[in-house]
This record gives sequence, structure tokens and C-alpha cells, in this order.
Amino acid sequence: MDVIEGRALARYKALALPTLTGQPPTLTGTGTAATELLGELMNYDKNISPNRNQACASCHMPYVAFSGPIPSVNLTMVAYPRNGTLSGRQADCTEIPYAPFFPAAVQRSAEAFFGGNFWDSRATGFLLRNPDAEQAQHPPVDTQEMGNPDTACIVYKLSKAAYRPLFEAVWGEGSLDINFPHDTAEICATPGGAAVFGTDVTPFA
Repeated sequence: MDVIEGRALARYKALALPTLTGQPPTLTGTGTAATELLGELMNYDKNISPNRNQACASCHMPYVAFSGPIPSVNLTMVAYPRNGTLSGRQADCTEIPYAPFFPAAVQRSAEAFFGGNFWDSRATGFLLRNPDAEQAQHPPVDTQEMGNPDTACIVYKLSKAAYRPLFEAVWGEGSLDINFPHDTAEICATPGGAAVFGTDVTPFA
């Protein structure tokens, strides 16, 4: 995985950033390549986890459509036992290949539900109108996965990433210009669920 991340960083350094033109704004030139490369860099970035050891791709493998890599597990128990960013915290989680074109969950009748992600449709997509976008918000702050104590930590770590200029080229100049509290680095280096937080799951709030 480190090799793939290194290659992605090398491609980023060689990439001419896209140009923002028009109204509504359009990224011209390398816009598509830049957006795809940003997603790839974020997918392989272990620094987003508190212990800098867990990336999205640590569980979602690209060579098996970003799901789990063990056929016998996929065909039977489905859930993968694994450790998250903090050694010793183990959970059973289902690795799924993402389905970005699934619609938000809707109820067609008393017995029939359609859309959403997961068999229990827990990522409904109601708020964001996209189940994938909703599901993607959970692992970064799941104490058994990436384990960040607050979603704000993800933004903070992106603001410190080597590829920050690419993020701002895609999402807008100044999109990461946030005045974080002085102890942000300390908070974000502490896995969620730590005793210091008590039961607080939004220590920045």
C-alpha cells in the first residue's frame, strides 16, 4: 500500500493543476485527473488516522473492487475481524465494494425498501442524497476503524497533508483555511473513545 501511495504522490507532483473557469465554476485542463488523484491520495493516506497507521485502503482493497480480499470470508461470514488504528480494539466489519449510483433509501410498501447501503440500509442517504457519501462518514470516526475523535480531525489532517494544494485546487482556494484550536493536534492524535474524552464524541464542539 505504501508503494501505491508513493506512486500517487509522484503523479501529484508531476500534475499541472487545473484551471478554474466560468460560472458555474469548471475545472478545465486536468480537472478530472486532479479530482480522481485527490480521491486516491485520500484513500491511501494513513496520516488521517490518530496513530498514522490506518487508511481507507487498509480495509478496502483496490484489487478486489475495494471490498475484502478473502473469498472464503466473502462467501460465508462476510464480516472481517480486524484491528483498527489502536491495537487491541477488534471488531467485525463488513467490507463492501461501494455502489455510488444506489439511490437514497425509500419505502415502496409495508414490506419493500429500496436503495441505501448495507442490507440493513443503515446508510440511507437521506441527508446527503447519496448513501455512499453518508457511509463514508462513519469509518473515520469509528473507534474500531480509523478512530478519529471528531470529524473535524479529518479536515485538520487534510490541511496538513502534502497534497493540500491539490485539495484546494479541486474544492476551492481557502477551503482549508480554518482557525483550529491550539490543542487540535493533541486532540486528533488521541483515538476516539479514550478516557480523556469521557463520553464526548465531538470534542471540538
